[in-house]
Amino acid sequence: CGSLAFIVQYTHGARLGVCRKLFRSNEDGRTIYVVSTMPVIADRNSVTQLYYSGHKDAIISLDVDSSGKIAATGELSPEPELHVWDAKTGRGIKVFSQMHRQGISSVSFSVNSEYLVSLGQDVNNSISIFYSPSRNWTDGYHICSTSVSSSKMLWCLYSSSSTAFPIVVGGASG
Repeated sequence: CGSLAFIVQYTHGARLGVCRKLFRSNEDGRTIYVVSTMPVIADRNSVTQLYYSGHKDAIISLDVDSSGKIAATGELSPEPELHVWDAKTGRGIKVFSQMHRQGISSVSFSVNSEYLVSLGQDVNNSISIFYSPSRNWTDGYHICSTSVSSSKMLWCLYSSSSTAFPIVVGGASG
């Protein structure tokens, strides 16, 4: 069997079951949402869609930076990838791999868009922090990772615009 090539003309629906924050807006006010392995940039006025097509596995996390220009998405996979892409055009910018296991439950940009945090679904619910001095993410790199808890964690976010690391992580009790 060879690979099947296709062109997506229009898609609808969204994966909501185990996902959080999967609807966002870009700088132009277009809605960004996820359908399986594909983030969609939808324009209601012109009834058109653009897509980011870099993922191979189902997407379970999404965030758009405060400028509305940069998006990040994380996969559900034994070796998930974190993708950073242009929220207006769907053009890929950077892919980070081998930072988490089992999936990336949540991603969050800092208010100033210099930092990005991701939350993994591994046994210790690790977080990874990424940095882009330019804030356009072509120069983005991994700073550090650490375990959070053996309790199930569901989301992470930056809680202020400080350059320190005011990261909040939340999960299920028990």
